Amino acid sequence: MKKLKNKNRKRLSTQTLVETGMSEVREANLLRVEADDCAVILELSGQGKPVASVERCEGFTLVHFDLPEGPLGEYRISAQQPCIDIQRSWVGKFHAWEGLELTSIALNFSFETSANHSLPVVCNYTRAGENRGVVGLLNHVPPTKVNQRVVMDSPPMHLLQTQFTRSLKTGGFRETVVIGRCKGHFADAIRRFMTFCREKQGIEALPTPEWAREPVWCSWYSHLYLLTQPDVEAQIPHLKKLGIRTIVIDASWFQLKNTDTGATWESGDYRMNETFFPDFRGLARRVHAEGMRIMLWCAPLFVGEHAKKRKLLAPYCTWDGTTRTIILCPFCEESKAHARELAERMMRDYDLDGLKLDFMDQLNTPCVDPAHDHGDGNHGAAMIEFMRALRDAILGVKPDAAIEYRISYSNLTTLPFANCHRGNDAPYDADYMRRENSYLRLFCEYPSAVWSDYAYWHAQEKPENISLMLGGQIFSGGVPTLSIDFTKCTDKERQLVARWMKFYRLHRDTLAKAELTVHSADSVLSVTSLQNAAQGEAFVLLAGQHIPETIALKPKIRRAWILNASAQKAGHVTLTAGKASTRIQLAGSGLVAVAW
Repeated sequence: MKKLKNKNRKRLSTQTLVETGMSEVREANLLRVEADDCAVILELSGQGKPVASVERCEGFTLVHFDLPEGPLGEYRISAQQPCIDIQRSWVGKFHAWEGLELTSIALNFSFETSANHSLPVVCNYTRAGENRGVVGLLNHVPPTKVNQRVVMDSPPMHLLQTQFTRSLKTGGFRETVVIGRCKGHFADAIRRFMTFCREKQGIEALPTPEWAREPVWCSWYSHLYLLTQPDVEAQIPHLKKLGIRTIVIDASWFQLKNTDTGATWESGDYRMNETFFPDFRGLARRVHAEGMRIMLWCAPLFVGEHAKKRKLLAPYCTWDGTTRTIILCPFCEESKAHARELAERMMRDYDLDGLKLDFMDQLNTPCVDPAHDHGDGNHGAAMIEFMRALRDAILGVKPDAAIEYRISYSNLTTLPFANCHRGNDAPYDADYMRRENSYLRLFCEYPSAVWSDYAYWHAQEKPENISLMLGGQIFSGGVPTLSIDFTKCTDKERQLVARWMKFYRLHRDTLAKAELTVHSADSVLSVTSLQNAAQGEAFVLLAGQHIPETIALKPKIRRAWILNASAQKAGHVTLTAGKASTRIQLAGSGLVAVAW
């Protein structure tokens, strides 16, 4: 049979080739390595001869590419494997905004990463949840475009390609692809990848102060931009009674007017609006006298058009060739100096115990200002130094301060720069809170802390849903955090909160040092447990469609709590721990304790 030719193939643009996955002969330097049933391909746009080597280390296959000295530009690294027994994908982009919580193989998907945004890693697995290959880069710092697609060279299609694209001005360094084909659950493979990268990169997490493991109240969902000092003071008696020990004042304290635009256009100065908070230091003193802590929100990368500092700092904001944005360019020394001064002043002047640092995951602001020294173009490395400046300034004023980051700039690379890592905004959505906490607990382990996103519910919400939201925060590994106006709550709601806060405080230390285990095969981690083998305790969360028949716990577990948040209200589940086994009847949503 005569082989068909594509007469239009030479007309295809490089962009079309990238989007469709078709291959084309390019004038580039290609180097192909076979390793662990994968073909790993380096594609250079510059000159010079790269060198490849393969290393086996701790159950992983490492493919090293030593890139040549001199001008480099864009380069791609692709890992191709036979698409056999692969039904699902887990990606290193953690939040669901813009539909980015990818769970299927798909013909073609892409996402971007950097030191301050997600992780360059993909894990493919079977419908039974078995790992079929973790593929990622060892160095998570430089900006990276991650693409996974089916290779469409010619029929029959049979390869799945995971590709990483980076662009740096000069070479002379090593890039390493980490491949994990170990047998076992995909979540275990991901956690092993995280641990391996953290240890190889020498990443040390910033320890969380013990006070920051206490329950948190934030003003955001409950009051948005309409917040005053009396509003906060009215919460204090309720918070103290409920055992909530930290107050976070969100984006409304510095604005000239209570509007949603102020947080952006008036950002940068971060001076207290005394109309709304006439005596903030007095408020801080009262909070501290009650044995509580207080924090403020700020977005240190933003310098709004209406900020008094705008004229001074505008030259150091990013410029895309036509527009000067409100986002500071992290390459500029003046940007880092502003961040240091801002953090020190806020901590000192307002007697704070920490800062909630928001919008640190800016990626879509390429800066082409020739007056800025962009070095080798590594935006991730510049952001690390920006985050380091903030951290050092905060801890320089108060060594036991809390620094809150949010997914997706809560990632492996930023563990040294923050100690409280929160899930993405999820008002009303208890299931999303749970998933975000679980994703974070895959790499954010003790001595770091995961903060749940703030629990919020409608005034007429069912008590059962409120209870499951609070329980889900705790059983998915997060510090419970709430954003409810307790002056308007019913007694029933306050009682529910009080019971869950009491449960959390009783088990706080055990939960903090527990290890997350994912038992379900689905990509939304619907059945998980937090197990602390040293204490012999487990906290099992059922959040899927059905109650599973059996859950296997670690052999040393002797006591367990089961939270049934599944769609199946009644049924049986058998827990096994080594040779021990016990069958438990669940009769409705809620909490069940069992010991053996």
